Amino acid sequence: MTLVPSHLDRQAATRGRQRTAVLVPAIIFPAVLLAGQAWGAGQAEAGLQLTQRWCRSCHVVDTAGHGTDAAPPFSVIAAKPHADHSWLSAWLSSPHPRMPEVHLSNEEIGDIVAYLNSLAQQ
Repeated sequence: MTLVPSHLDRQAATRGRQRTAVLVPAIIFPAVLLAGQAWGAGQAEAGLQLTQRWCRSCHVVDTAGHGTDAAPPFSVIAAKPHADHSWLSAWLSSPHPRMPEVHLSNEEIGDIVAYLNSLAQQ
């Protein structure tokens, strides 16, 4: 039986961690981009209808709506510089603080993202 010096074991383990650190983001990042693109293909009108039904008790979702002081208007959310398809999709996929747990389908998320993007373009 051949024994390998312990410093060689540590070097091999370090190389393995380095490869993992490179491979995991290389695999996950394209998947997130593809999901964001799929979700971003929604219908803005359907997104408006969804937000009027589920979100307007807290958020101002359009110019005629009322919301609470605790929830930002959707026009403010849409105007954030980092509010792109991927960020909005992730934001809608997981409940954020003080938001009730709403389970949205990928299609519904895409519709709401399309509506928020339409607000950003106004």
